[in-house]
Amino acid sequence: MRERDLRALAAQMADRYGLDPDVFVRQIQQESGFNPAARNRRTGATGLGQVMAATAQDPGYGVAPLRDRLDPVENLRFSAEYMRAMLDKYDGDYRLALAAYNAGPGRVDQAGGIPGIEETQNYVARILGGQQRPVPRSENLGPDGLPTRPEPRPFIGPAAEQRNVAIRQALMEAAGARPVMRPEGIAGLMQ
Repeated sequence: MRERDLRALAAQMADRYGLDPDVFVRQIQQESGFNPAARNRRTGATGLGQVMAATAQDPGYGVAPLRDRLDPVENLRFSAEYMRAMLDKYDGDYRLALAAYNAGPGRVDQAGGIPGIEETQNYVARILGGQQRPVPRSENLGPDGLPTRPEPRPFIGPAAEQRNVAIRQALMEAAGARPVMRPEGIAGLMQ
């Protein structure tokens, strides 16, 4: 898939899980530069959302596990769903949710905020800092003009495989390509 298609898919996943699409796209840019095969040699984090193996297998928070970290659609689904869970955990605070995505919720809880880890502080600042601070959508503003916590999206159980096949087919049709069936299952639908 081309980077443009991956960015569009990231924005769609953000919408599906009630995330700010601009923030989520910047998050994935920061994580992997939209390289579906990205792998952190130090941590082993893999894919577009740089998901750790242990987190993929047992994410907690009602998030469906990630079977194939290199599958771009499934990785973005997981990353968006996990980020939604972090936003719910931290009452809609993107700073804390991003810090938890990067360093782990245990470290955020222990620190009582963004941990004093330079990598995590830089991560949050790069995604939310300066001119790129997310602007709340008008529908998410309360009567006082301040952002309200977005309504959590309902959990969309393990029907992810069927949903991912439909998403892949739609993306392939939009790109004018035909899906290629490979024996390894749905993870092999995209070339």
